[in-house]
Amino acid sequence: MMAERTDADKAKDVLKYWEYLKQIRLPFESVINDILEFVRQSRPISSTPKGQKLTENVYDGTAISALNLWADGIYGYLCSPNLDWFSLTLPNTINFPRASSMRRFSGKRLDEIPEVSQWLNYCEDVMKSAFVGSNFYAVMPQFFRDGGSVGTAAMDVEEDLDTGRIFFTPLHFREFCIAENKNRMVDTLYRRFQVTLRNLVQRFGIDKLKEVDSEFERKHKENPYEEVYVIHAVQPRMDFDPNRIDSKAMPWGSYWLLEGKNDKLLHEGGYRRFPSIGWRYRKETDEVYGRSPAWDAYSEIMSAQQEAKTNLIAAQKMAEPPMVGTEDLRGKVQSGPKGWTYVEMMSELPQPLNTGIQLPYALDLRERTQKVIKEFFNVDFFLMMSQAAMNGIERITATQVIEMAGEKAAVLATRTDTLNIEAMNPIIDRVWDIEMEAGRLPPPPDIVIEYGGGKLEVDYLGPLAQAQKVMFRTRGIKACLETASQIGIMFPESLDVWDGDEMQREIGKAYRVPSNVLKSEADVAKLRLQRIQASQMEQGISQGIDIAKALPAAGTAIQKGSALDILTGGAMGGNEARQ
Repeated sequence: MMAERTDADKAKDVLKYWEYLKQIRLPFESVINDILEFVRQSRPISSTPKGQKLTENVYDGTAISALNLWADGIYGYLCSPNLDWFSLTLPNTINFPRASSMRRFSGKRLDEIPEVSQWLNYCEDVMKSAFVGSNFYAVMPQFFRDGGSVGTAAMDVEEDLDTGRIFFTPLHFREFCIAENKNRMVDTLYRRFQVTLRNLVQRFGIDKLKEVDSEFERKHKENPYEEVYVIHAVQPRMDFDPNRIDSKAMPWGSYWLLEGKNDKLLHEGGYRRFPSIGWRYRKETDEVYGRSPAWDAYSEIMSAQQEAKTNLIAAQKMAEPPMVGTEDLRGKVQSGPKGWTYVEMMSELPQPLNTGIQLPYALDLRERTQKVIKEFFNVDFFLMMSQAAMNGIERITATQVIEMAGEKAAVLATRTDTLNIEAMNPIIDRVWDIEMEAGRLPPPPDIVIEYGGGKLEVDYLGPLAQAQKVMFRTRGIKACLETASQIGIMFPESLDVWDGDEMQREIGKAYRVPSNVLKSEADVAKLRLQRIQASQMEQGISQGIDIAKALPAAGTAIQKGSALDILTGGAMGGNEARQ
């Protein structure tokens, strides 16, 4: 049996693995430093003073503007606080025994059962309240900017036990390193960052800090705002023991280390599920870190900077060219407004050293470079209506808008799928775990425990997700109807194969029409029966009127039992009595 590892062993391992992970990250740092400077407007990976200028070398802001629009657009279309942007579902179906009282729900989704639907709605309300009470909506634009620029975005999600609020903390690329599991999902995150002594006391307590550093109390009294480096490592626990009942029984270990005190752990905790978020916008199979639109447009971004810089230098030389003149004019040239310079001969007049200077990059060339950068960030999708107006399209129908949105959403589908898998789904899972452990979620009904298992899924309802669903769910129906209508002209009976009711319901589902807006099958059948009865009654009254008009012209009595007597229901029997 392997001996239990000491805190000193674990602390040494954290430092060792941190160095290994930094070497894996190193090849990405050169390009990412450029992206941080020219796109993200953030400090580089190397430690530099806070508060420094971030735009000293930036001459073209196209990439910065495109990134901001992309990130704000993704945020607005995906998880804005103004949206009801997700719902919880249990899509698995159940077949109940014939004798079961639940037999009427056989073949239906589990979340269609009323008590399950009510439970899911309650859980959604609790979780949405948790998001509103957290800083989620404040930091997600920053998280998206990290993904759209650096290509790899990481975030810690923790609950403040004192307030019961959840806090989301996006991490700067300089702070963290990640690793993948065998399925190429991020399951390890190491973070090195600065924190004040005061914040350390709030998190770990003064007694624990004194155990790790005997001088800590003195330092804290002298300056509680002094910053020190800590390392926080979250990884699958190598000494996982499911038989334990403390935090070390959890599959993921959490290790805190105060830098400089390498022989002691500051804290060891655990999680049932990986608690951090590691999202790669797009990644190569053999790479751990992601790439982004900024990576794809890197050549154009750097070209735009050089073009703008060169044009700026040329423009300055055109406005203030270097001059050449005779030595005796030194200090006598008056170059300001209304300045006079007196010379004995005009040949002594100062002259430009270089003549014929022109802007080396024409405006159309620069605009072409800027357009390509915007295309990498899909700017036209988020400004679809504005682009239509700029192109002279004055009126656009609602159908055209939906088709345009669906077409653009299809382009972004592969990226949003990765975003959901690596970011949004883990965020929902993490908030669920926190709310469940805090006891704020209602217990599931017995039927969920018996049949539901761990198959709870998330359905995203934001405009971007809906545009994708509407496109894929309705395009086939629309295209098929267009072709079928042409065939129906020649063969009308062929249209009988289509179920118009089901088509309408599918369209309603695609557009997420509320269920209470659509009539049930029973109500539809009742309405149609009433319509048929009303039509028959109206037809019968009309026929009676026509018969009544025809009787005087007939000149003969209606014989009892005749076809006419049967048709009128004996209503004209009085004629027979008068004969």
